[in-house]
Amino acid sequence: MSSTSTARSTISAAGIVAIIGGSISLLVAAIAIFFLAGPYVFFSLQLGAVIFLLLVLGVLGLVTGVGLLRLRPWARTSALVSAVVVAVLSVAQFLWVVMNRPPGPTGLGLVLWFIPFDAVPVGISLWWLILFSRKETAAVFAGSVGSEVPERELEPPESDEPSTT
Repeated sequence: MSSTSTARSTISAAGIVAIIGGSISLLVAAIAIFFLAGPYVFFSLQLGAVIFLLLVLGVLGLVTGVGLLRLRPWARTSALVSAVVVAVLSVAQFLWVVMNRPPGPTGLGLVLWFIPFDAVPVGISLWWLILFSRKETAAVFAGSVGSEVPERELEPPESDEPSTT
């Protein structure tokens, strides 16, 4: 397997992960909105900001994922920016949970509960930062390596039939 086909496979995997992550983000936002419409409506500016952020990140994840699968150059840039944003937000959320946790075993349980929810996005972000910063990956998006799209012929094919002109 060549490095180009390996890079393309890894980019496709990243695209699928982006689509799954975007779908999960939209699902969580939809659930939050659904429960807000219930009889015990509790809304705050912070909750509205989180729902809005989930919606934006979800749509961005879906669009970026499709762009990665289609090897669009803008999708590589979007993936790099998304990786930085998600890593920063995940670390900030974890630090907020640690600093604002209740005392005692309940607080420790809360911190332990949030570790996988923050570690997974940070891990994916680090993977993307490494993947999309590599020269081989940039070359795939630039189309300079292993282009499988044949060039079109400028002349129409010759036919055996005499022309009528």
